[in-house]
Amino acid sequence: MSRVTPVTEFITFPVEDGEKAVGSENWVRDIAKCIGCTSGNWGWQVEDGGNLHWALNWTSHTAQQAFLKQATYPFFKEKVIGMTSGAPSFFHATLTPHEPTAVFEAPVTEWCKLNIAPGTDKDEWISGFNNFKETLVLASGYRGHACGWGVEDPEMFMAVIGWESVESHHKFLKDEGGNMEWVVNISDVESMEIWHVKKGGSIPPAV
Repeated sequence: MSRVTPVTEFITFPVEDGEKAVGSENWVRDIAKCIGCTSGNWGWQVEDGGNLHWALNWTSHTAQQAFLKQATYPFFKEKVIGMTSGAPSFFHATLTPHEPTAVFEAPVTEWCKLNIAPGTDKDEWISGFNNFKETLVLASGYRGHACGWGVEDPEMFMAVIGWESVESHHKFLKDEGGNMEWVVNISDVESMEIWHVKKGGSIPPAV
């Protein structure tokens, strides 16, 4: 991946005391004003209400790394430590389309993080995933998607899918052929994590 390829940074903050997270959306606004950050989205996980998720869009991975070296970063880090009940986890992916604006306008997003088996032909794998998408985009309640390969782990594939509701996703899997399409078209997956994030808010590019 080119270091100037736009990336999306996915961050999960474990938060036991939700009161400590009040106002944290303003931190996303502050980051979005930094050079290289173009927009951000945040929301709480449906399956575990103690997980706060951010998705930040950057002009490049290099730009995101430069943010960590800014004089204001230690102050930001101190605020995050005060909010969280454990270490945040994060990764970066090169999503298409970028910026992934439409998908994050959905009331709920499905975050699907896959690791394919080493040695898998990525072109063939993507071909199968594209076949799956032909059914996905016809699902009732579908609101858009963005997906791409990981930066830190080139065997990781991230897909963000927008839904009207969690129930819409479940209906797709159970009643609209989603499960079967997945089994037929998606192979060589070594591990998979799926969770849903309820839309909290979006921060547009700074003016």
